[in-house]
Amino acid sequence: MGLEVAVWSGHQSSEVRYTAGATLGKLGEHAAPAAPALTKCLADENRFVRRGGLCALERSQAGAQLRESQLKTRTQ
Repeated sequence: MGLEVAVWSGHQSSEVRYTAGATLGKLGEHAAPAAPALTKCLADENRFVRRGGLCALERSQAGAQLRESQLKTRTQ
């Protein structure tokens, strides 16, 4: 999955990382295999990438495995 690679590899452009994460989020439950890459977004230096990763995880329902407090802490 090319989008997963853009997120996972930590592409140098935060815009590319954000767009890849947001696009994966639009795939809903079909983005579940990308959960490890999306989880990595939660630690990104860019707040928009973190927020996009969080939204994508929630939409893919993969984020349900993480505690709500962890998600809030990582997106601030």
